[in-house]
Amino acid sequence: MEHKIILSDLEKLLFPEYYPYFKNRFKEELSYLRSGKWDDSSITNISFKVKLARYSFNVSDPKIRYFLNGLFNQQVDHFYDWQNEYNWYELKPILLLFSTFTDVKSIADLEKRARKPQLKKLFQKYLPVQIR
Repeated sequence: MEHKIILSDLEKLLFPEYYPYFKNRFKEELSYLRSGKWDDSSITNISFKVKLARYSFNVSDPKIRYFLNGLFNQQVDHFYDWQNEYNWYELKPILLLFSTFTDVKSIADLEKRARKPQLKKLFQKYLPVQIR
């Protein structure tokens, strides 16, 4: 059994402040790991989810987290489907988003980083070409 990433579940892990009723974070991943029936792609998918969660929680300012949540939602709405299953390598643009803004400490810093021309080129390179 392969363990893939569903973006609606991923959002609950990355932004738990918007889902206070959801208490079973990483429950499916733990049960999968305890089953002992692993495959390499599933382990990599779980590792990817943990890495994204770590990047997300490096940002503690509520305003910046709100901004990141908005960017995440826009990216998923335009390039992915909330209920489809994905492997980690299909979600590299989401990793790029979080790794780019993980160490932002203020709104001014965020605006400054977002206006860098090399960042625009980087996102154009890694975002999916077609809207699915």
